[in-house]
Amino acid sequence: MPTVTVPRDRPHLTPGALLDEADALREAGHSLAAGCLVRAALEATLRDLCERHRCTPSMAAKVPPYAVPRTNRYVRALWRRRIIDRRTGNRIKKALEKTNGPAHGRPMSADSAARWIAVARDLLARSEGRAAA
Repeated sequence: MPTVTVPRDRPHLTPGALLDEADALREAGHSLAAGCLVRAALEATLRDLCERHRCTPSMAAKVPPYAVPRTNRYVRALWRRRIIDRRTGNRIKKALEKTNGPAHGRPMSADSAARWIAVARDLLARSEGRAAA
């Protein structure tokens, strides 16, 4: 599964900017595209959190160019280090599950897209220290 990598020198591709774009797409009636961007923002946020806390999942069994951990491994690594609690981990897993559909062409309602954008914004706020963990 290909993963979106957010370049550090391209601030318009930060998770927050991706969520802003997802919200604009949802409002314009493009909830499928919004769901894809929410997924990309969630993955980037999880990857950044793992890198910051030095708990990136091991990739011993993978071989490049597909040497990218599955998203649930990021959640598990953060939970094991007690960076996120079980409830937050379950919310993230549910958001990842629901936003995986649009990446494969499955429809997503505007209400559903709005909900997962809110969940992703909450995770991003927590990861940046703007909300209580």
